[in-house]
Order: sequence, then C-alpha cells, then structure tokens
Amino acid sequence: MDHLFRKCPVSELVWSELSFHQFLHDNQRDFSQWLTWVFSTSSTSQCRIFCYALWAIWGDRNARVHKKGGKSGKEMAGYVQSYITELNEVDKRRPKVTIAVKKWRKPPDRIVKINFDGAYDDRQKRSAVGIVAKDREGTVLLSCAKNHHRISSAFEAEAPCTYPSKGNAEEKDKSLPGRGFLKRRKNKRQEK
Repeated sequence: MDHLFRKCPVSELVWSELSFHQFLHDNQRDFSQWLTWVFSTSSTSQCRIFCYALWAIWGDRNARVHKKGGKSGKEMAGYVQSYITELNEVDKRRPKVTIAVKKWRKPPDRIVKINFDGAYDDRQKRSAVGIVAKDREGTVLLSCAKNHHRISSAFEAEAPCTYPSKGNAEEKDKSLPGRGFLKRRKNKRQEK
C-alpha cells in the first residue's frame, strides 16, 4: 500500500499534479499514520480531492493488474480534477433543503399528549420504542422505553410502538408483560 500510494512514480506524479506533493516528503510515518496525518492537516475540500485521488490510483492499479491498461499520473490527476468539478456542479444545482425541526406543542386543557417513536435495525432484527405522555405544562406523566428482538421488518417494528400506550394513565407503575414499563410521574398536586 505504501509503495502504491506514496512511492510509485505514477502516484507521485498524481500527487504533484494535484498540488499534494508536500505530503510525499513525510517518510517517518507508516501508511495508516500518513493517512491520518494528511486528513488532520488538510481542509475539507483537500480531503475530498485526496480521497478521489486514492480511489483513482487504486482503480488504475486494478486496471493494470487485470491487464486493462493504465493511465499516466497526469491523466489520473486530470480525471480527479474533472470528477471534482462535476461533483461541485451537481452540488450547486442541488436544491437546498432545510429541515424544519418541530418542537413539542402543548395540547389543549385537560388533554394528555402521547408521543412515541421507534427505531429498527435490519441487520440485527431488533427495534426499540419510546413513549412519553405529557400534560399541558409539559410535565411527564408516563414514560416507557423497550427493546424488541426477532423483528423481521420495519413494518413489524412499528406495531410494538403502540402497545404500551394502551395502558391506563391512572395506574401507577404498571408493568405490561413483554411490552415495557410504564412509569407514572407525580404531578405537583400529588407531591403536596
């Protein structure tokens, strides 16, 4: 790896053409230390160019190994520069999307608002859910969190989100077998 990306004459030309020749003078670090050093001392745009150059050098290496020809260092540097230019143009044309963060809104008087959400991990076939019930002042009346295992799909993961919310809000510390734990919070009047 060290030879391919730092000492090969073709790679050296790529780095020189991309104005990264200063990174070749560091022979004290092994390859992984060198990569870390380059990323820690470079700007975001330099890191982007650097990554595409690594990708181009590796792709050219594969082409040579599989006897599909190869490019000169100057050609690879030109390819990287045109690729970066193309990506920058795409970024300029992409509509800027602003994500509106919705804040919790108070429910009307004498109404309890129940919010719940879940997450699903397809690789490990498990999900997690959380539920919070709040009154008009934002006081937490009930809360619940639960992990579920052997969940086969995201659709199936959504169903358990609603199970604990069916509990009676008047019950204190009610455990729902296999469905989580509802915890009732004392309100200000009960604390007195």
